[in-house]
Amino acid sequence: MSQQINLFNPVFMKRRKYFSLLAMLQALTLIVVGSSICYGYAVYQIGQMNSQAEQSIKRYNAERARLERYAAELSPQQANRLLQDEVQRLEKQVAEQSEVIETLKSGVAGNTTGYSEYMRAFSRQVV
Repeated sequence: MSQQINLFNPVFMKRRKYFSLLAMLQALTLIVVGSSICYGYAVYQIGQMNSQAEQSIKRYNAERARLERYAAELSPQQANRLLQDEVQRLEKQVAEQSEVIETLKSGVAGNTTGYSEYMRAFSRQVV
């Protein structure tokens, strides 16, 4: 009977080096390129956010100015002053009308009875 001799020994196989200098340089290059891309994208996003922040600040200031203008226009003091001005105008108008009525009643402007006496006299003559 013949015997087989096994000449295969895994210890003598050529092994691949996973942490060789070339593999480490490639991995480092890949990490640097990836980090640079992420950094560039982050800078781009920050620029976009800064422009949005500036626009938001401008809109905020415009709305704040508009609110202050509306508050000044519609404030209770402003409305109260407008009402007082209206009341004074109406009181002046009433005083003027009362003066006109008193003048007409006093007869200074002429005959206060009107033409009714003349018309009655005229109606008696025509018959």
